[in-house]
Amino acid sequence: MNINKTLIGFALSLFGTAFILVGVLTPKPDLEIMLSSSVKLMCEHPIGETKRTVDVVGSAFFINADTIVTNEHVSPIGSSCSVLHLEKGLKEDPSLLDTRQLWTSENPDIAILQVLTEEPLEYPIAPLYTGPIVSGSSVFSIGYPNTGATEISISEYFKSTGAENELQGNINLLQAFVKPQVFKGVVSSGFIVDGVSMVQTDASLNPGISGGPLFLESGQLIGVNTSIDNQATDVGYSISVNELIPILSKLSIEFTPESRLYNYYRSLNGIGNGSGVLIIGILFLAMGIYFIASMFLAGSSPAPMAPVQPQQQNQSSIQRAPVAPSKEPRLIFQDMNVNPQVCTFNGKVLLGRDPESQVSFPLNWGYISKLHCMVEFDPTNKTFLVKDLKSKNGTFISGNRLDEGATKRVASGTSLYLGKEDCSFILEYS
Repeated sequence: MNINKTLIGFALSLFGTAFILVGVLTPKPDLEIMLSSSVKLMCEHPIGETKRTVDVVGSAFFINADTIVTNEHVSPIGSSCSVLHLEKGLKEDPSLLDTRQLWTSENPDIAILQVLTEEPLEYPIAPLYTGPIVSGSSVFSIGYPNTGATEISISEYFKSTGAENELQGNINLLQAFVKPQVFKGVVSSGFIVDGVSMVQTDASLNPGISGGPLFLESGQLIGVNTSIDNQATDVGYSISVNELIPILSKLSIEFTPESRLYNYYRSLNGIGNGSGVLIIGILFLAMGIYFIASMFLAGSSPAPMAPVQPQQQNQSSIQRAPVAPSKEPRLIFQDMNVNPQVCTFNGKVLLGRDPESQVSFPLNWGYISKLHCMVEFDPTNKTFLVKDLKSKNGTFISGNRLDEGATKRVASGTSLYLGKEDCSFILEYS
């Protein structure tokens, strides 16, 4: 009994310590940080080959200390953009920081800009979520929409400066213009349009919010706000973060990735704004210490005679027949960076870089298609059906490339790889 108490005490202490570490070391879901990572872009687009320009306002967000991401239709090639910067909140007039383009693309509709400044900026960084994007997840869409409140804010500010701008304007009247706005919704679905992975939400996306961040409630970025559906109500589209990450990796641009595990940490740390997980940890730790202390106190008293009955119970338990483990189909990957390395499944399993894939591959494995292949287990004869989903670099069975879109039946123990031998795995039924 004392041994059981000791094990329970150590287990509770371990859980308590883990909860306390999560509460102290991991970030909390903070809407203010999400808002502060977003900035307003003031851009000038050239009109044809003339010297005239048209003003365009959009949104962007920081992925490192001096790099922001927005839409290409906000900052196309040849345009010039400036970041609206508040040095000390609303205590001083906002200033404009120049930028230069690092990368632009119409498909996906993404532009990456570097903010040109001599002094280091102190904007929060948006962490990029690398886990699966699940329908029904709560999200925050953030940006600078062009609304009636924005126009009224600017008009009232200029009125406060006097007829000839001789007065110090009331900076507080500019709040609707210089501060980002947040719109809450849920993820409706994920799909691919023109080869680009998109996230559909019911969060309001208004003109001016293009290029702004789409965050999970935990504070991890899952998309870049892009467009609205003019034929529907409260339907917006964002480019999936799965399109942005490979671009940043290719350009060697620094960013902060966060996995699904970190999402769980953030969710735990959001209980009671961080205090809840600390209280749970302290309670677990206190209970663990109590069990361990009670064991030592019991050890100082005379030990009772051991009863015979428990021995008879142990003998009866020894005579129980072992239960044979059930067999199940699985994929066993050779590379430890594949998650999970051993994928057990029932029915079908999709493999690729798309969020629908049951397996996550390293970000630098760009040779794997979004939906590369499908493996289906046939329980009638204990074999596997391997189907190539028209992948770009092919599905190989025992070193031989499967025809594009073809299906082949293989036995347990067959080796395959997707595109390159780095992504090799074995089909097994055991």
